[in-house]
Amino acid sequence: YNINSIGLNQVDRSFQSNNPINQAGSIEVVNNGAKMFVTDRGANEIHQFSFGTNYDISTLTYDTVSFSTAGETGNPYNIEFYNGGNDFLLFHSQQAIYDYSLGSPYELTTVTLDDTHNVSFDDVDATPRWNDALFVDSGNAVYLAEQDRNAIAKFNLASPYALGGATPVGYFNIEQDGWNISDID
Repeated sequence: YNINSIGLNQVDRSFQSNNPINQAGSIEVVNNGAKMFVTDRGANEIHQFSFGTNYDISTLTYDTVSFSTAGETGNPYNIEFYNGGNDFLLFHSQQAIYDYSLGSPYELTTVTLDDTHNVSFDDVDATPRWNDALFVDSGNAVYLAEQDRNAIAKFNLASPYALGGATPVGYFNIEQDGWNISDID
């Protein structure tokens, strides 16, 4: 990849007539670029969009599908899909991580709250505020981004993708003033 050869193609996709987003939090592009999800911190919702051509922003349309997170948490911060798009984690910059399942992969039409996980470090007194996750080793381990310590923590999982019973392996702090880890990919 040569960053010097990047050009900018401006495309007006402001969705002025049907823009559902009050205050965007994070954007997650999934399913090989076919879908995009935006957390809406102002409306406590997650909105679903589709690309007509994968990753082509000029073909992006709002699916008029959203999911309200107000029942579990206000201020949805980030989402992370896993298990082939059949499940996702919702982060809201607190210790609790909400775990949902979907009726169909990458479709917010049927969403069920499966569990709430309170994952913590064994050797740290403060309550962590998780922002994002990255599953590795076929879902048998997860890296979590933590905003207050500016840390990346690794946990081994007893069953693939199951945060309940996560065993801390260790964490790495990024000691840099002004940094705030909010995403891990």
